[in-house]
Amino acid sequence: MVRRQSGGAGAAAGHPPRILPAPGYDGQDIAVGDLSLAYRDALTDQPMSQMIHVDAPLGPEDPGPYFATESVEKGFVMLNIMGFQMASMRAQSGDLRGALNLLLGLADAVDEWLAANPDYDIEDDLTYIRLFIDNLRAHGAEEPPDNKTPEPWPND
Repeated sequence: MVRRQSGGAGAAAGHPPRILPAPGYDGQDIAVGDLSLAYRDALTDQPMSQMIHVDAPLGPEDPGPYFATESVEKGFVMLNIMGFQMASMRAQSGDLRGALNLLLGLADAVDEWLAANPDYDIEDDLTYIRLFIDNLRAHGAEEPPDNKTPEPWPND
């Protein structure tokens, strides 16, 4: 886990922005990759660069998802709801069954998350997902096969 030090007061005091380990994080030595950052210092206009190694807090064998905070988890759920956009693109191109298949899986996943994490914003998003499902069916979308769509992010 890493955090970015802001450039405000630190830059004014002569300390350029940099990426620092999150407080209390000792890493798990589960390599994600390396992050290289290049930028120009706002005060001196000098080129700066930094490279850090990024570790994951959990490995593939660890049970369940990992989120640093509830708001991070909600943000991940909201990003998954971007499946709504993917379904819109499929429907627009004439793939009503593909759009319906995607939305049905998304609705199930959001329902499951809401059971453990009540949230009005996400409930409202689910309402629109269900309306889209109804609209696709009303316009003749064929029901997808009974087998579930594979989990797109099985390790998240």
